[in-house]
Amino acid sequence: EKLFVFDPASAADLAARAVAARSRGFLALVASGGAPLLDDDGTPAAAWFALRVLNDLLSSATPVDGELLPGLPAFRKDGRLVLALRADPPRTIEAWLGDDVVRVDLLGRVRKLAPDAGGRLKVDASPETAFLVVRDAAFADTQISGAFEGLPLKSRANPQRAVFRLTNRFAEPLKNLRIVSVDLPVRWRPVEPAIEHTSVDPGAAADFPLDLAIPSDIRPGRYEIRLRVSFTAGGVRREAVLTRALPVQPEIEVTPRVEPTADGKGLEVSVTVRNRGEKKADFKVYLNRGAGTRTLDDVVYALEPGQERIVRFLVEPDEKGKEYLIGLRGIEDDLFVNEAVKVP
Repeated sequence: EKLFVFDPASAADLAARAVAARSRGFLALVASGGAPLLDDDGTPAAAWFALRVLNDLLSSATPVDGELLPGLPAFRKDGRLVLALRADPPRTIEAWLGDDVVRVDLLGRVRKLAPDAGGRLKVDASPETAFLVVRDAAFADTQISGAFEGLPLKSRANPQRAVFRLTNRFAEPLKNLRIVSVDLPVRWRPVEPAIEHTSVDPGAAADFPLDLAIPSDIRPGRYEIRLRVSFTAGGVRREAVLTRALPVQPEIEVTPRVEPTADGKGLEVSVTVRNRGEKKADFKVYLNRGAGTRTLDDVVYALEPGQERIVRFLVEPDEKGKEYLIGLRGIEDDLFVNEAVKVP
């Protein structure tokens, strides 16, 4: 581990040296043995408190490339952002940093900061170094907000379009705004959006159409998507990662049940298939009894949107307690659905 050893002349000097050292990659701060951290009567000096604050906030923190706020060095540590707040001459900094921001001075005093009704935070910076501790996710989300439009998606493997809308929350235009990468759930086909918006004004939105291919046997629910966004603000190239949940509804719903046969002498698996999509579905249904045994219904079913059909399979007498797998396969497309049911 790289250590930075120094003689602290004052708390302010200590903070300035520590921020500069951490920006150069030093991982921990150590005062030299001759540095006076206690007064003659043993009372901790201001430098002692400053050293403790600096080690708490900066040790093992990772410097952030570029400037998140003009003139303020920034670091990431434990999922949070730490910004070194200092200005000479003094000035007021305005930013959208979310609702979980605290200010820590060199004596270790912590004060929670509250944004105004519009989410804007005004912070006074002076020659005396202090620190802003900000939730990382809050910083990204409040500077650039993003949401999917045109939802929910349907569980069909054919490509379908969702629009991701990014809104500029900065007080200045964003240049060259684009989506760099999209992390999708397992078996979703990758997306490579190539659209770039050259300029997005403050408060304006930019749309990015994404063509997604979703497995047709996916369970209904909400699926996490991570998008890495790149843009230029204040002449500095920046990136932000936004995580959003995409709701998916089943397009072809399969509901199996085990019921007595009409004559009451045995059991059957009744499979109700409903088309909740917006186009016709042609498919066959089969029942997998395990150990390579499969019963195929050779009938090709055609369901218009909103229609449903019940397909029945007899349960063999020796198959009590067995789990059946019901499969549905599309005829003209890659529709694929699996459901399981257990014989009582």
